[in-house]
Amino acid sequence: MAGTPADGTAAGPVERTPVGPSPCLPARHAAAGFTAGFPGTVPDGVEWTDAAAVPVAGLTALYALRNAGSLLGRRVLVTGASGGVGRIAVQLARASGAEVSAWAGSAERLKGLAELGAAEAATYEAGPGVTQPVHVLVDSVGGEVFRSAYQLVGQRGVVVCYGNTTRSDLSLPFDWGHARPGVRIRYLHLFDEMPRRPVGEDLGVLLRLVAEGALDPQVTLVGDWSDPDPVLRGVGDRQVNGKAVLVF
Repeated sequence: MAGTPADGTAAGPVERTPVGPSPCLPARHAAAGFTAGFPGTVPDGVEWTDAAAVPVAGLTALYALRNAGSLLGRRVLVTGASGGVGRIAVQLARASGAEVSAWAGSAERLKGLAELGAAEAATYEAGPGVTQPVHVLVDSVGGEVFRSAYQLVGQRGVVVCYGNTTRSDLSLPFDWGHARPGVRIRYLHLFDEMPRRPVGEDLGVLLRLVAEGALDPQVTLVGDWSDPDPVLRGVGDRQVNGKAVLVF
């Protein structure tokens, strides 16, 4: 079993009746086996660590982008792009035909984003290299980063927030709506979203992409559940580009 100890994901074999294919599912406060939820089946050839990294990060990225409809030919800006959700969002947006800009907190955190499909990768401090309005903003940072990113959103743009790592109040420019007729702003909470979505089917799509090599969950740190401190420190200190997984 691989998973995370809080709101996160789980993956592993079925050990009790009914025995069947190995499931992968989002899990709230999961630290061990899970008996109910929204499982997807892990395809052959997918590592458990990769499977465990997909449900929460993958579904959050997928549902954030689906709020925008078709992405073909659209410009998408992802803040917090160095994290697990951000790196998957960059890949899914690019695979859907979007031109993707990725923002992160440092040059170190930007590593690998161009290879995942970002046409432009910039630090928050350096400022945007974007010269045209973006159609879609996916934000997890909040604060001044969100405000700067929002300035780039064009008419009828779609803004999806799924986090607020700065823990700052939402700040919008005075002309936030008047200058952007038709703009939509939404906060996405995955576990609120799941009852309205075909989660098992969507997980199956994401896991199939992983199996085909079309989606990399970006697991960059793996630790043992019996000694979680190194992983927890790495995550807490924001030293992990992508996903961290604890293995039981």
